[in-house]
Amino acid sequence: MREFCSKHGLVERSFSWWRWKLGRDARSGKDEGDVRLVPVDVVRTSMPAGEVVVVVAGIEIRVEVGTDVAYVASLATELRTRC
Repeated sequence: MREFCSKHGLVERSFSWWRWKLGRDARSGKDEGDVRLVPVDVVRTSMPAGEVVVVVAGIEIRVEVGTDVAYVASLATELRTRC
């Protein structure tokens, strides 16, 4: 885990927490809906401060920093099903 986190620029403590959380939910049979990991390419660009770009199926979604993550995820999911 230490090597993986170091290689990918992740905080080991956060990674460990998510591993515990996802494992706990799986063991309890807790279903948070159809949650899947999707590939993401992170590209450095010069963007206005406070703006984030999410690319789904070749479509750019520009949102302000602080936009509800669940909203962005549902929007991305909907776009993936239509593209």
